[in-house]
Amino acid sequence: KQLMDIVTQMHSDIKKFIVEDIAEMKILGLDKSRVIAFDPENGNIEVEIYMPTGMETLDRLPKIPVTKFRNVMKDFAGKVQTVIPDSDFNLWDIYYRVRPASLHPIDWIPPFKGYAYVAGNRHFITFDGKKFDFSGDCSFVLTRDLVDNNFTVIMNYKPNENIMDNLLVLAEGKTIEIFPDFTVKIDGKPHEFPYMSHKLSLERVGNWIKLDTGRGLIITGDLPSNVFTIEVSGWYFGKLAGILGTYNNEQYDELTTGDNKIVKNEDSFYNSWEVSKKCRPNGNNAVDIIQDESDVKYIKCAKVLKSTDSVHRPCFRQVNPDKAFEMCLNRDDMCAASRFYLHQCRQQGVYLPPPKECVQCVAPNAESFVAGETIRISPRSDDYQPISSAETIFIVEEKPCNKETTKHLGSLVYEVEQELTKAGISNNKYGLIGFNKKGSHSHTMDGQLLNDATNFVKGVESLTFTSYKTDTLDAILQAANYPFRAGVVKNIILLQCGGCSDLKTIQYQQVRHTLQARNIQFHILRDQEFMPGNKIPKQKILGMDRTRKYVLQNSNDKSLENMGYSVDTCSHLALLSNGSIFDSSSLSLKKVRHQKMAIDTISNRIAKSSLPSQCQVCTCEADETGAAKSVCRSCYSEMTDYISLWWNTFRHPMTIEQEINKQFQEFLNAKKNWAVLTA
Repeated sequence: KQLMDIVTQMHSDIKKFIVEDIAEMKILGLDKSRVIAFDPENGNIEVEIYMPTGMETLDRLPKIPVTKFRNVMKDFAGKVQTVIPDSDFNLWDIYYRVRPASLHPIDWIPPFKGYAYVAGNRHFITFDGKKFDFSGDCSFVLTRDLVDNNFTVIMNYKPNENIMDNLLVLAEGKTIEIFPDFTVKIDGKPHEFPYMSHKLSLERVGNWIKLDTGRGLIITGDLPSNVFTIEVSGWYFGKLAGILGTYNNEQYDELTTGDNKIVKNEDSFYNSWEVSKKCRPNGNNAVDIIQDESDVKYIKCAKVLKSTDSVHRPCFRQVNPDKAFEMCLNRDDMCAASRFYLHQCRQQGVYLPPPKECVQCVAPNAESFVAGETIRISPRSDDYQPISSAETIFIVEEKPCNKETTKHLGSLVYEVEQELTKAGISNNKYGLIGFNKKGSHSHTMDGQLLNDATNFVKGVESLTFTSYKTDTLDAILQAANYPFRAGVVKNIILLQCGGCSDLKTIQYQQVRHTLQARNIQFHILRDQEFMPGNKIPKQKILGMDRTRKYVLQNSNDKSLENMGYSVDTCSHLALLSNGSIFDSSSLSLKKVRHQKMAIDTISNRIAKSSLPSQCQVCTCEADETGAAKSVCRSCYSEMTDYISLWWNTFRHPMTIEQEINKQFQEFLNAKKNWAVLTA
């Protein structure tokens, strides 16, 4: 009803403005111009244009009554202003005022979920909204379930440094330590992402790590920005205590100590939640933040977190940015403060992108370009030269049929690396995605999404295998959206138990378009034997691509010429992208010699199609976590590539006229030699 009242009032004001107020502009006489005669066949066109001021002669300019028209326009501007509620009006304020923070009806029923935040080692917002700064030398309980003892969350500081060492979570009988460099320990032992144990899960998504106990506690850590969001279900209402408060919608008892006393002395409160026996707490080490409006740092922070022109403006009326502004002043890191604020906005249902300057991709020569900018990589370009590197993502369907095959992935990656090196392609990286009934998830290697061949097996060790239905196309799409470096060759290799659906759904069309547009080669290793019709092949058939069949040894078996293949959607994607399809069981042949031959054949085929593109256009984008990624495609033989590059950035100290002339001439000279590249 409130929204309808607002819209009705705005409609009434605008209607009055159009019908009555604009009519007053007739004093300008703009409605008196007319066409007198229009007879183009006989060459007769007559138009009468009304001049709002008289002209005594045509040999000099007329005298314009400036004061008269200034008063008219001033009154006109005043009428326009009456339609707009205030100078800081934003339609998003109305939208978010009436839109629920969550679109899930279960979240509309109290007690509601609680959210608390820890940012920049010292900035805290409790579950009940109290904001304060704290920094220490020891280990402090952030929050704890006092009733059922389902979890305890502890923040460990580095001694005498006032910065976080790690976040410690005790839940489901496990001890999880999360470190700022994306490494994690489970029960004191290093472990890669993801980790699953009963209901508890820990995974990495872009720049975030996400821990879900399965019992109402979810912790999201934006590690590059040092921001942690602690979410609890309504089940824990009134059951928590710690530095992050009591979660009972009251702030009067936020300073409740570990022995259940409400105190006024903040140092006594902080010290009561210290848990290390080897450290003596010294109270609060956080110093006050000085705000000087003339300071350069203040101006930079205010531009993003106070200005009405900020990209964050749609959230200002929903979440007060004051704490993020203080973090910006304290750390002199506008981007980290911005992400702290965006996390708060997300919990209110406001999803905004980070500032463009906070999303920085890396060009081939180690320069950076920001979100929205486009670069061209070409031997004819004086900006960036092509690079000879490849990034290969393995996707493993976590079903029992792949358990034995994954033991040979390390050897396959090693041979692929050797073949790429022989072809002059170096500095290569590898990634791993597993998918099961819960969806697809990235497997890290030393905490990283992409690492070199020698570290690949670290990610394989965290694979688990269960017999449930999976979504293959979703996993392929996640791999296609990986944070590839600008200009590299991109390969995706799917290790699959069975075929994909024959239905070419919207999701299939999306995956197909993504693979083709980004020039990604897609290969399949499938637990499926190749058969030439009803005949038994003379020897093991390893695989095929669009032009040939691959067998264990050279053969003159003519029956292979008519060999068919599964016509499911994944096979189509592989052949359309210049990829291949191989029998994954060949990696586990009984004879080691045959295993070696199969691995050599597959790795040679993958390297053969890993040819660096001679011309690419790359755009910098942010993923859902704010992490930067370069999205590259092959150049077209069109004017659009030239225009987009010129329009986005000028990287040379020339005048605009010189830049246009130079690059346009380069475009004309090179156009004859540009190839139209298709997948």
